[in-house]
Amino acid sequence: MSFFYGLTAIAQKNKCYYFCLMTKSERLTNRNEAVRKFFYSTLEKNPKWKISAVIEEVASKFFLSSRTVDAIISYEGIYADNVKKQKTSQLKLL
Repeated sequence: MSFFYGLTAIAQKNKCYYFCLMTKSERLTNRNEAVRKFFYSTLEKNPKWKISAVIEEVASKFFLSSRTVDAIISYEGIYADNVKKQKTSQLKLL
């Protein structure tokens, strides 16, 4: 039995076909949403914590750097998942 056959058998047994068929961008989008959700839930559970402490907690759980967690929460750069870029219209001069 090959490694990939074993993964397919596990996927069929656990009925997790969706995870096996996700693209990399979909997995990253789901991860970023999970990071944001965990960040805000941790912030609600521990209101006296500093933001940096919450970011460190999230970073340790998701095995990310604190700077990456900060960028995900702030929707910076490539972590701007659901933020649609607005097209700027140029004025036509007569």
